[in-house]
Amino acid sequence: MSTPLHTKSETLGARVKRLRTEREMSQEKLADFCGVTNGWISKLEKDKYWPSPELITNLSAAFKIPVHELLQEEDKRMEVVSRIKLIEVLLERNKPFEAESYILEVEGHPELTTKDKLVLRIHYAECLYQQAKHQESLLVLIPIIEELESTNHHDAIILSWVSVDNGCKISNING
Repeated sequence: MSTPLHTKSETLGARVKRLRTEREMSQEKLADFCGVTNGWISKLEKDKYWPSPELITNLSAAFKIPVHELLQEEDKRMEVVSRIKLIEVLLERNKPFEAESYILEVEGHPELTTKDKLVLRIHYAECLYQQAKHQESLLVLIPIIEELESTNHHDAIILSWVSVDNGCKISNING
């Protein structure tokens, strides 16, 4: 009995890992076939990188499936990514009310990852800050900081998004 090609919450990285495992391929063998390093395949499977069009083509060839099967339902994920980018642009342009409405709209999206939810909470704090609601902003940020510290979180990008200085200043560093 074979596993379905796609499950609702399966990311592209998880799908690549599942397909590789089902075909009893090592990361090294898949990397050699695709012309990349083992580390790159590992990072792809952990959803730390998005593959280039060439790599997507090579992966589908390695798994002997059409590209559309490899990328099925990625359009829903890309919708979330583009909405988060729109929120970031609105915040950069000091339009916190518009950004907040998009945050409220996207926060219930079924394709949100744990990281997406965290990013949205941070962006919401930035909306509050730009609206001069500094204390409310801190009430959103402090639990995030405590959560990250309690799990010994070392993701420099996320930690750089959350910075509390002199009790009320928030800096939102994108990059």
